Amino acid sequence: AEAEAEAVAEAEAEADVVAGSGETSGGTRTRAEPAPASSATATAPDPGAALSPAVIAHAREIASRRTRREDVFIKVGDSATVNRAFMQCFSDDDEIALDGRDALRPLIDRVRATRVRGTDSFRRESRAAGVGWSVYRVLSGPSSALAEEVRAMSPRYALVMFGGNDVETGSLRRYESRMNELVDRLTRWGVVPILSTIPPRNDDPEADQQVPRFNAALRALAEERRLPLVDLHAAMLAQPDRGLASDGVHPSAPVRGGRAHGCDLTAEGLEHGQNVRNLLNLQMIAALRAALAD
Repeated sequence: AEAEAEAVAEAEAEADVVAGSGETSGGTRTRAEPAPASSATATAPDPGAALSPAVIAHAREIASRRTRREDVFIKVGDSATVNRAFMQCFSDDDEIALDGRDALRPLIDRVRATRVRGTDSFRRESRAAGVGWSVYRVLSGPSSALAEEVRAMSPRYALVMFGGNDVETGSLRRYESRMNELVDRLTRWGVVPILSTIPPRNDDPEADQQVPRFNAALRALAEERRLPLVDLHAAMLAQPDRGLASDGVHPSAPVRGGRAHGCDLTAEGLEHGQNVRNLLNLQMIAALRAALAD
């Protein structure tokens, strides 16, 4: 079994997408044709407003299993999650533009005030996220990266987005099995997983064809396990270039002064994938926190 696991890991490593490029280790692929630029700003609905009573009840049941820090979350994923434009910028007021979404300010302030190991959840460099990672990577080893991050932070929530590299293997069965295992571990530890669908791909038509299959599996998992889900894929489809950076792989963010501004939640900012991802995840955390506090 160990030999088989190692063989799978090696095969997946060879297929991992290198962050910041449109290439795999097998060479450059033909780019997919990006969707036409949308003339309208992405107006994805607040995912927290759609939380069902069943999801809320299950989140409460998960939270009852272990005392955790209510204003702490961890980031679990691949290079799109490692990216500084994902959540980290909320630690700096100069980078935040809520554009009238003042209801999110108390959550931002509470998260920033809750420091663990010298930092807050926004700014922390997660041990459970890495460039080129698949689900296998975060679960593997006698002391997995996921377990290490939960021990270090004792979070109430985990923002989970995997699949960008997993689609390269084409094995939906393994992906489903490993995502279920990830959910099993988090919920057993009293951590509420917030799952996210994965972005489209403009760099590789074959990978892009796999994305809907993997996202359908994620939606089914979230429904079956009564878990909160952020539908990032649907939101990005409405954006110019499908919300992707020039590499065709990673969610985009507006760049000004040589820096990516993922926490710009104005109409202009929300034409970018990472920005709408930040908004949807913040809204989901805010809704869950309010539900658990009732």
